[in-house]
Amino acid sequence: MTDIKTARTIVGAIGNVIAFGLYSAPIPTMVKICKMKSVAEFKPDPYIATVINCMMWAFYGLPFVTPDNILVITNNGVGLAMELVYVIIFFTFATSPVRKKITIAIVIEVLFMAVVVFCTLYFLHTTKQRSMLVGILCIIFNVIMYAAPLTAMAQVIKTKSVKYMPFSLSLANFMNGAIWIVYSCLKFDLYILEAELFEAQSNGLTYSWWNNQEANPVSKKIDHALFNHHWAHSFPDSFCEFLEPEQSDHAPCLVKMPSQTRRAPKPFKFFHHTIDHPDFLDTVKDAWSFDTIQGSLQFKLARSLKLLKPALRRLNTRHYSGISMRVKEQASQVALAQRQLLSSPDMETARLEHEERGKLQVLVKAEEKFYRQKSRVQWHHLGDRDTSFYHKSVIERASKNHIHYLRDADDRMINTADGIKDHAAESEAMQAIQIAITAIDPPTTVKGPDRFLWRKSADSFVLEIVSSSSVGSSWCQISIRSLRKFIKRQEFGEIHSNMTDTNTARTIVGIIGNVIAFGLFSAPIPTMVKICKMKSVSEFKPDPYVATVLNCMMWTFYGLPFVQPDSLLVITINGAGLVMELVYVVIFFIFATSPVRKRITIAMVIEVIFMAVVVFCTLYFLHTTKQRSMLVGILCIIFNIIMYASPLTVMALVIKTKSVKYMPFFLSLANFMNGAIWIVYACLKFDLYILIPNALGCLSGTIQFILYALYYKTTNWSDDDEDKEKSNLNAEIELSQA
Repeated sequence: MTDIKTARTIVGAIGNVIAFGLYSAPIPTMVKICKMKSVAEFKPDPYIATVINCMMWAFYGLPFVTPDNILVITNNGVGLAMELVYVIIFFTFATSPVRKKITIAIVIEVLFMAVVVFCTLYFLHTTKQRSMLVGILCIIFNVIMYAAPLTAMAQVIKTKSVKYMPFSLSLANFMNGAIWIVYSCLKFDLYILEAELFEAQSNGLTYSWWNNQEANPVSKKIDHALFNHHWAHSFPDSFCEFLEPEQSDHAPCLVKMPSQTRRAPKPFKFFHHTIDHPDFLDTVKDAWSFDTIQGSLQFKLARSLKLLKPALRRLNTRHYSGISMRVKEQASQVALAQRQLLSSPDMETARLEHEERGKLQVLVKAEEKFYRQKSRVQWHHLGDRDTSFYHKSVIERASKNHIHYLRDADDRMINTADGIKDHAAESEAMQAIQIAITAIDPPTTVKGPDRFLWRKSADSFVLEIVSSSSVGSSWCQISIRSLRKFIKRQEFGEIHSNMTDTNTARTIVGIIGNVIAFGLFSAPIPTMVKICKMKSVSEFKPDPYVATVLNCMMWTFYGLPFVQPDSLLVITINGAGLVMELVYVVIFFIFATSPVRKRITIAMVIEVIFMAVVVFCTLYFLHTTKQRSMLVGILCIIFNIIMYASPLTVMALVIKTKSVKYMPFFLSLANFMNGAIWIVYACLKFDLYILIPNALGCLSGTIQFILYALYYKTTNWSDDDEDKEKSNLNAEIELSQA
């Protein structure tokens, strides 16, 4: 397999070199265009078609689409960059109709590619599904691109002349196709691909079989170990070792999983017999740090219990570890003392025998409690068998756990059911339970992970409280079970209701935010109508629209479930905004002058390349939603802060002219409301990356209100048409929305 990988890498590198030569073929044409400062009769169609083809193949080679195809990425990534340069050169020297055609084609290609990327990553969750979809699209585009050589061949047949079909180009095409056929065949097994298997990392013997002939020995690697992706995810450090064949002619393969040989740490378990040890209460008092810990009651309790666990574990290990062996050893010590006592009795031997027998009784009692507690773990297995032994055990357990009577403080016996209930409700144990409930579950004030920290250790905590009261151990166990049921019922109800209410409220707020943000995205519509009527962009600038395109792309990518889960409403509004802003850019491009068109084209190409780099780095190098949302969220915040330069310039103009006629009140109000509603959205399920830019947007709107109040009276409202046009110019989208 190593030899195949090496050969495939070498072949792929050769294919990259040949393909680079093919991508360099139009360079003389581009030089000629630059010298003539005109495209003459050359057409941009091949370069535009190659752009989408390279984008598709570069996406196909990504590891989360088709693994182990880095050379496909390098080849088509370089080709994409070169073809974009050719398109820019062509656009620079083309006529106005051709420029429109190029722009529309590039925009359509970018939108199509965005849809392909979104559908592939959002709806398909395995590399098999993704590579199938993207591979089929790549094949379709390649077949379409073969129309160009077909037209050239038809011309040769028609004219019976090969001067329109350069031999060197035909040779390069043939060599390129042949070398990539070899590259694909070096890693092609339909059944292995179907099962999503790949060669496991192995060490040991180089070959796994030999022909067992002394005269002509031949060794080959015909045995392989294959893993699938599920196995690799479950056991990432597993590998294979090929051992000596011994009596066989095949080498056995041993799969090793180092992580599975390590002992996982055992969870803490509170053993009942530790309560009987004389040092138990002192150990708890020394380890308990409830008053020294800062935080909520819930946190203080959870932290104190966490600090108590090691102390109790050490106490159990020191005095009760290997309890059965300790009982046997102590029994032998007692037997030895008794033999000495019966052989030669004296006071010292009698004292020693009593002391050893007392230790034995303590250990025997601890062993009994240990096995009784441990046997309860197997209780459900007995019930599954539905045997007579199980039913007898149930009857015996019910009889033992039944409270037949209680004694009050005056030592009077209470043996009626109603009397037992009334006394239990008034008892010290029940008061202790109420104290425990108040301490560990304050009414709905503690949210999030703190609610779950105490669940595992609540039993031992209540056990300590109740065991210090005057009620016996049977009532203590019943109290613990009652408390557990009460906590589980209350906790589930509160968490479920709180989660439901929060999600519903967040959805409603997000929908309102979508409506307000859609209004902001619609603000430039009057400007676009005016441009279409005048058939000129006049003094309007395309910068806000071009910047908003990148901002919307970033936020749409941020809202995807594999970047930031549960952010569908972020996708909807920014997806709609992206489409609207692209429409504005196209309108602006159609009626703009040649220098402005060049600037728009260059800016859009840079944005697409930057966005592609962000998507690739996020999905290839970051593997958790936390990491991905952090990177993309920080980029979104940076772009939003940069975009606040537009409102700042307007506010500076207001202060300079002491006039608010260039700062429409309703646009400022909409910006403020938009920021406020998305702040609420971010706080309902805390999202720092949505909160920060919208807080800045809300602050910007507040400052605009203050300026409006200060300079409203000093504003000269006798506007001419030019002032209104400037006012419309400032009525652009201020992207504080998510």
